[in-house]
Amino acid sequence: MKTKEFIKRVEELGFEVFNEDDYLVVKDEYGYNLAYVNKTTLTQMSTDHMKWDGVYDEDKTKLFDLIIEYAKTPINEREEEVEK
Repeated sequence: MKTKEFIKRVEELGFEVFNEDDYLVVKDEYGYNLAYVNKTTLTQMSTDHMKWDGVYDEDKTKLFDLIIEYAKTPINEREEEVEK
């Protein structure tokens, strides 16, 4: 999955994506961190955040699937990240 597509699809779910060092950080509408995806290491991601538990199950499943798909995408197949 391309970075731009990942960001677009996450935002369609009502979340935001921020570029922070080696990570894309998914945040909720209040700015709380929900998940991290490493931009430089294949399959490295985390949803180990207190606010993750507050996401509705349907949205959580969709967001998790997007994170997994992006994290599994080979680094060289992702396009340049978008600054936010």
